[in-house]
Amino acid sequence: MKILPSAVAGLLVALLATGALHAQTRATPPPPSQPPKVPILAPAAPATAAMIVKITVGTALSTYGAKATLRATATAGPGPLAGKPLKFFVDGANAGPYGQAMPTDGAGQAKVEFAVPADLAVGDHEIKVVFEGEPGIAGATGTGRLAVLKGATKITEFASGITKAADGKPEIYLGGVVARVTDGIGLNGRAVEVTVDGAKRDTVATDPYGRFTARVPWNKGGTFSVRADFPGDGHYTSSGAQGSATYTPPPPPAVIPVFHSKVVLVPGGPIVVGGKLTIATKVSLVPGGPGMPGVKMRLTAPNVGPQNYTYQPQSQVVDSDAMGVASATFTLITSGIGWFSADLADPRFVDGSNDGSGQLQSSTNVAKAPVSITASGPASAHVGDKIKLHVEVRNAAAPGPAPGVLVNVTPSPGGTPAGKGTTSTTGAADIDVTVPSALGIGPRQLHLEFAGNLLYEAKSVTYSLNVQPKTN
Repeated sequence: MKILPSAVAGLLVALLATGALHAQTRATPPPPSQPPKVPILAPAAPATAAMIVKITVGTALSTYGAKATLRATATAGPGPLAGKPLKFFVDGANAGPYGQAMPTDGAGQAKVEFAVPADLAVGDHEIKVVFEGEPGIAGATGTGRLAVLKGATKITEFASGITKAADGKPEIYLGGVVARVTDGIGLNGRAVEVTVDGAKRDTVATDPYGRFTARVPWNKGGTFSVRADFPGDGHYTSSGAQGSATYTPPPPPAVIPVFHSKVVLVPGGPIVVGGKLTIATKVSLVPGGPGMPGVKMRLTAPNVGPQNYTYQPQSQVVDSDAMGVASATFTLITSGIGWFSADLADPRFVDGSNDGSGQLQSSTNVAKAPVSITASGPASAHVGDKIKLHVEVRNAAAPGPAPGVLVNVTPSPGGTPAGKGTTSTTGAADIDVTVPSALGIGPRQLHLEFAGNLLYEAKSVTYSLNVQPKTN
């Protein structure tokens, strides 16, 4: 191969240049290592202080049944704190609507309309308003006073007048409602005093709606002042209302005199203790005229004293019959003399015949009643034995028991009693008797003796007993 001189020269120049570059690279040492660079920060600015807030709470006044406006103002520095939530509390209980906080307006003010509850006592209560704070604004609390006063009351729908009771008798009526002035709601269970012409007549209580009514029996004619007063209590002030009532009594019935005859006694058998006696009188418009029916008469058999007989009942009020006769029957229960009388007992008439002289009365004597005595018991006994006799005493004239009769059992008439007993209401007595030695041995007679009293005649009977010697 033929190499041109000019090409060789160029190749040599290139190789020389390359070798010089390599030689230079090997001859230059690497630079020394350096520590990492640390960034230099500017000094931090100082932290901003939280904004200081002041809460000012006003004083509120209210009464039961009304709302109190609770107000508070929030300020930060010299200016108001607007748009921030404030929570209101009364005596620690949340007072906001449904427990919500109220936002301040542009003037830093917030308010709550607080309905005073019925269980809040009269007097001062603490209002507390709280701002809970937020980033950059410190929380704050302020306090104030809520003064609760007694609620004012009034009596509404008051009415008074005269009405009639169920029995037709006149009575004063009054009624109304004890209500709060603020909202007109009736107050339950409040005492209301009722007076007529200044005299207290009754005290009544209001119902759940505050309504009350009262009725006062009345029969005096004229016009009278009527008042109802609620005296107040721990929550509410007093109130009252006044009216009047006018009563015009009906005219008295026409006075019509009636006359009745002297009392007539009609025995129902023997006039003795336990017997029946009817007394009667005839009523007429003129003395001795035709009988007048339907007139009330009081027929009386008075109890004058222990020697006079009494009756049960002492008096009876009866109407005269179709013939004008008024009569009543009495049971004679003791002996002696007594007087019977008849008096008018009908307010429609006046008695024209009873002049108080006793000429229309009648009297009679009641005799003591005879009695019968029967006894039952053992047929025989030993001397010294104790036996029991069952004794019955009966009214012999007017059949029936003779209570309260003392019976002595003796070995001989008027002798020393070997036993005694008093009859009960049934006329019976069980008498314990010790057989006396004075009675003797063999068939003998015990004597049962009643000495008599104001009611019954004396009576004596015997009881047969076979007496045997005393056993050892």
